[in-house]
Amino acid sequence: PTFGWGVWFRENEFQAILDWKKLSDYSQSRLFRQKGGSEYVVVEDFYDYVTSTSFQKNDRIRIEKPSFREIMYVKNMVNREWGKTPHSCILYHLDSLNLSDYSTNEIEAIFCTD
Repeated sequence: PTFGWGVWFRENEFQAILDWKKLSDYSQSRLFRQKGGSEYVVVEDFYDYVTSTSFQKNDRIRIEKPSFREIMYVKNMVNREWGKTPHSCILYHLDSLNLSDYSTNEIEAIFCTD
């Protein structure tokens, strides 16, 4: 997968899976504070009209998106398992927003068959 999502928690209870691309502009704003790595904390209550979501202060969103390294790990694991058996590598959800997170060299490496 080339897509990612946000896993939203309120008081340590799962709330929803969010389209992180729609929220990503907020990650750089005053509404979120990066807690560490891929986790963000809501700094103040707000309503997001794009996602129709009402966030409360201290809600947490954990971003889950595969890195190039993780994609290559899975590709290499599949290649070891399948060996010479014909198989293909596909990327999904293939769109310009998701692909923009990877360089041209990385995309070429994913599709390289050697």
